[in-house]
Amino acid sequence: MGHVWTFSKTSLVEASQREVFSWHEQPGALERLTPPWESVRLASKSGVGVQNGTRVTLELKIGPFVKQWIAEHSGYTPYKSFKDTQISGPFKSWAHQHIFEQIGLNQSRMSDEVSYSIPLSPVSDFFCGAFLQRKLMQMFSYRHSVVRQDLAFLKSLPQSNLRILVSGGTGLVGQALIPLLLTAGHSVTMLSRSSGPGKIVWDPDRGRFPELQELEGFDAVVHLAGENIAARRLTAARKAKILNSREQTTLFLTDALSRCTDKPKVFICASAVGFYGSRGDELLDETAEPGHDFLSQVCKVWERSTRQASQAGIRVVNLRFGAILSPRGGALGKMLPAFRLGLGASLASGQQFMSWISIDDAVRAILFAIVRDELVGPINVVSPNPETNLTFTRTLAKVLNRSSFFAIPPAVLRLLFGEIADLALLSSTRAHPSRLLSAGFQFAHPHLEDALRNILGKQIFRKEEIAEHFSSGNQQLIPL
Repeated sequence: MGHVWTFSKTSLVEASQREVFSWHEQPGALERLTPPWESVRLASKSGVGVQNGTRVTLELKIGPFVKQWIAEHSGYTPYKSFKDTQISGPFKSWAHQHIFEQIGLNQSRMSDEVSYSIPLSPVSDFFCGAFLQRKLMQMFSYRHSVVRQDLAFLKSLPQSNLRILVSGGTGLVGQALIPLLLTAGHSVTMLSRSSGPGKIVWDPDRGRFPELQELEGFDAVVHLAGENIAARRLTAARKAKILNSREQTTLFLTDALSRCTDKPKVFICASAVGFYGSRGDELLDETAEPGHDFLSQVCKVWERSTRQASQAGIRVVNLRFGAILSPRGGALGKMLPAFRLGLGASLASGQQFMSWISIDDAVRAILFAIVRDELVGPINVVSPNPETNLTFTRTLAKVLNRSSFFAIPPAVLRLLFGEIADLALLSSTRAHPSRLLSAGFQFAHPHLEDALRNILGKQIFRKEEIAEHFSSGNQQLIPL
């Protein structure tokens, strides 16, 4: 008979038992709790929240294979506990108990207790038991930190239930933003090329735009859609498409929203720190002048396209994003395969500055901009601690426990990537989030190594520390 392992993780949360439990019941909570380094997708869900009988189907990508994991909720006691049990999936058995306890006026204890066994135990315990224990430790440490940080962040904001329209909801930022908005209690509608519940259909490439009445009554609009700049080499046609994808969609939205009877209070539009161009080690806040290269031109046109909304009395915020760090895409997603093979390299001298921000801080900054009325105009959405490319390279290699000895000459970068090499890879932009900090925004991950360890599941745990969270017995679990 194989081993049944028990894992437990407990954290104190600066929120009431009711608040912590209610957060877990919100749509979007499962996505917020899923670590970004795991290849997991919510395929379907039937039922309400975490109540008895609700079933969740996840799709796990394991190498080239996709496996379904179906779990069912039971033991639902409002504000106190609920349980999910594997119906089918990668484990021989899995039962996960969530427990919430009030321990102070505004403090609660959140506990996760997992009993599981794995196929081919006890042989498999010997070969992969320690690996699985470390993965569970990483996963639940991440989950607990997200709950603590999200609740602390949400408690610092004005309490409201907003109707929010989002374009670019299937992109890197949109996929992380929408679950945050939902767990915060807001309702979200997507501008999407496909129809379905919670969607308004549009297809700018084919000239298909929503009717004016479909845009009425939203409290906030977040516009993230735009052609990927670094997807391919830049040609005249590509440049025109990149520019038009931002200018034309923004002009349409601002024109339509300005003509609505029930206008949104705020229009949030993406931009980028590429606005400033390459400026060496000059510290750039939001008052800095624009650059003169192609990316600067794109950002200037993009931001100028929001003027009609401002003229109609809508508060406009232009979010100048730095490199958004997530293993699911963007610059970091492209770097990871080479770095994991020990082939990570700095670019040229490596002295060019890179303005970056973790994906969680990026989406929290968007919600912060939605609800804070004093934020108007350009906002640098970057960590307060930009790093040089050389420091970034060495830090990423350290986090992955790999070496990084190489440097790629500028000529090679230009040969491989064309104009993008000078615009993005060799460009130096040292942006500072002055307006976010002045408004009181608190960064959860202001330092690079901490941010990378958090999003890549590379937290450091001692063997003795991991062992404290596990116990083993031979009693076979009985699936519910």
